[in-house]
Amino acid sequence: MNNLDMSSSGHNIELSVRYDSDASQWRFDEWLEGMDGVPVTALKFGRNDALYLIGDAEVGMFSLPQLKRMKKAKLCELHEQYELDYCADSKDFTRVELIDDLEGVTIKRHYEFLLASFSWRELGACFPHEYYLSNGCSQGDARYIVAIDGFRDGEKRDIDHVLWDTPICVSLTVDDKDYYDLLDDEYEYGRAAVAEAVGKLEIPQECKDWIIENLPMEPDHA
Repeated sequence: MNNLDMSSSGHNIELSVRYDSDASQWRFDEWLEGMDGVPVTALKFGRNDALYLIGDAEVGMFSLPQLKRMKKAKLCELHEQYELDYCADSKDFTRVELIDDLEGVTIKRHYEFLLASFSWRELGACFPHEYYLSNGCSQGDARYIVAIDGFRDGEKRDIDHVLWDTPICVSLTVDDKDYYDLLDDEYEYGRAAVAEAVGKLEIPQECKDWIIENLPMEPDHA
């Protein structure tokens, strides 16, 4: 909502409290592009994004020592699982050849295999890395979030905000001067908390009174 006051307080005041859908899209795009230098890979289940890999998904799924410890039967099984050779029987390959091919299997390719091979309900039990299921407000809004190197403190909460929530913009201008940081958390709006922040501003008391009186109960969705 927008409230304007140019007479009753003797000052020019503009107040806007709204959900910022543009900022929501910008934050999602920034996160997907690798915010803080951590790459994010989106993988689809059917037509829609269903899984986000956080971390470098282009590194090898298997280390060389790990592959060398495997029996040839297991190497053959994995070679066929990832369809590394469509023509020849994997059993005809030497251990060195099998290992050489499997070294090229990335984490991304492994998760693509999982998405193509298992049902939605079965997927989580197959993941080799730490993960959680992020749920939105609507039925069917769910995404698997996989952290290759584990989750940082508070990261799950931040991801849920980016995927499902819209930040709130409280814009205040008094006599052509802008005031910011009136919300402690841009995803939570409380009239009393904003009123408290306004009360601490270095503006005339009559301006504070008008602003606090006109604070809405909820942000505008427009």
